[in-house]
Order: sequence, then structure tokens, then C-alpha cells
Amino acid sequence: MKLKGCFLIALLVVMLTVSCAFAETATEAKTEISTETKKIDVKGKFTVTAEIPESYDYVGEFVTEELYLGLLNPKKPEYPLGMITVAFDELADGRSIGEMSEDEIRGIISVDESTLGENVEFSERETTHGTRLLCYFVKDPEEMRFEIYTIYKGYQIGCMILPGEGQTLNEDNFKMATDFLSEVWIIE
Repeated sequence: MKLKGCFLIALLVVMLTVSCAFAETATEAKTEISTETKKIDVKGKFTVTAEIPESYDYVGEFVTEELYLGLLNPKKPEYPLGMITVAFDELADGRSIGEMSEDEIRGIISVDESTLGENVEFSERETTHGTRLLCYFVKDPEEMRFEIYTIYKGYQIGCMILPGEGQTLNEDNFKMATDFLSEVWIIE
């Protein structure tokens, strides 16, 4: 899990650096990639279907054996950057969040908090459909972001919200992430 956190941060820096290149190719790709719905096949086990908010363009993805990151560029400069995330979680042992004990979930939270650093605020929320979400607000100005996810069949399915240049994140951004995950569907 610590390796995943470090990998996510390094990958995030790379993706932010190349987002301009993605934006150029996104114009061509829009005929192939729906800007309204994105389907993510998770190793043939299930499909995550995400409704892309109207205020964002889906501009590219990074995929490895255990990680999927989809970059969402805001259409307006005052909106933060978004990422769809699907990552294998070895601590979940193939289970969903509803199948885990509170002690097991607290263990995952503890690992996440130690990986994310000292200036992190944890909370829990629910989607409009009652799905439990684990939420982290990383307050360090150099790495500020919201990370919010649930666990399904051993995979963290969530999103990450990052401030644009000169921006800070607020409760409205956290609500946006929760609303986004309320419109994510899993198809067996």
C-alpha cells in the first residue's frame, strides 16, 4: 500500500506534466472516447462505468497491471483537476468494503494515513446510493488533494481532486467528488 501511495504521487506528477500533450490529442480522440461515460474493464472481473461531469473533459489514461488513472481536465480554469482511480488493494483480500470488519477497515485507514503524511484529515461519507466512502484531505500545500474511494472486490475505486495553479480545495470540491462517485456503476 505504501508503494502504491508513492507510485500514485510520482505518477500524478508525470500525468500533470503531460496533461497538455493529452489535451492536444483529446480533440482527435473525442470521436472515440465518450466525454459523457467512461467504461473501465478491471481485468475481466467487472467494469466500472463513470459518468464524466459536464464541466470536465476525459483526456487520457495511464494503465498498469494494478492501477488505472484517468485524467479529467476542467473546462473552466477555476475548477480543480480530477482523476478517476482504480487500484488493487492487497489488504482488502479480494473483498468489498461491506464484507470487511471495522478493524480491517481501520487497518486500511491507518496504512493510508501513514502513507499520506502528517497533515491529513480523514472522514467518511456515503454516495447517494449508500456506498461507504473513505475520504482523505491532504492539506500539505505542496501535495494538496482530496482522495476518496470505496473498495470493491479488492480494488479501490475512487477519484482524486487536485487544485489548479493558485487554487485551494474546499468543501464544494469534496462534495463534487462524492457526487461523482455516486454516478459510478459497477457491472459484473
